[in-house]
Amino acid sequence: HVRQSELLQRQSSFADSDVASLAQFISGRVARVCQGVGEFFACLEVRMLAESDSPECGAEAASFLRDALDLTGSLQKLYSLISPPALSRLPDSLLVGLERAFRLFVASYLHCQRSTKIYGSQMQQVSAILGSLFKATYTALTACIQCLDSIDSQQMRDYFSADDLSAVTYALTALASSVFELEPRITVTAWKSLIRTLSESHICLLHDSVNIDDIVAKLLSITRQMMGQIIQTGGSPQDAKIFSFFVKCLVTLLTEYHSQLSACLSQLFYTLAMLRVLFRRLADRSTSDEAVNPELLSAKLRSSPLVAVERLLGSAAFAQ
Repeated sequence: HVRQSELLQRQSSFADSDVASLAQFISGRVARVCQGVGEFFACLEVRMLAESDSPECGAEAASFLRDALDLTGSLQKLYSLISPPALSRLPDSLLVGLERAFRLFVASYLHCQRSTKIYGSQMQQVSAILGSLFKATYTALTACIQCLDSIDSQQMRDYFSADDLSAVTYALTALASSVFELEPRITVTAWKSLIRTLSESHICLLHDSVNIDDIVAKLLSITRQMMGQIIQTGGSPQDAKIFSFFVKCLVTLLTEYHSQLSACLSQLFYTLAMLRVLFRRLADRSTSDEAVNPELLSAKLRSSPLVAVERLLGSAAFAQ
């Protein structure tokens, strides 16, 4: 209950061991609370679907959502304060707390996405709280991702196991693959952190401990979804930017993990075929009177990602 400003003012008087002990204490409890609240979202949905016309049930739901909103705000403040580079010793429960927080964010987003069906006639009673929860969740997610991204490779090796980091990776994957239709920018934020975790400083811990087939399959699914939208509508500048980002993510994962791919290969080649269709249709449109987004027709978007993927697939390393 110490206000953030007071804690920042007093931080310089704490010994490193005090800060580390406090972080260990808090992150362990964060993990348990996040898990409990995430599970309660599921229980609430079941009850609301069964008793959607009950005013009492609606009031209880509103009370729970306010508590979830308070918790989300607390998570944002907590992980904004935890700066791994400034700590001499990281709590071994830090990654567990982050993993449970990411799972809670998935539950929050999916609850918001299904809210009209869940609450029915009670929707008016909770709509404002749901809107605030959605915004607060994105802010808290950003703080958690910044905390995760600031853990350097040496700290990761010294304080955490491959299992800990794998759990965080799977939670991020669930977040990155489940909320695309709800809010693309959340998906992009999650994928940025996921790709950074998989491909940069922590590769030595993760290379043999993640199901990369599952992660690549989810990325391929989102990429095909984006391609379908572009083929149907011609695409907006934002679509072009997001689509290019996903293809770059795909190239990065294929470069780092091509030797471990097996189950997702059929999806990969199918996606490449769709890419060819997309670029051919865009080229055809460019010669007609039909309006086409110039960003989608740029040489970089039409050629570079596809060439990069095909060059990788044709390499000796991938063939081996």
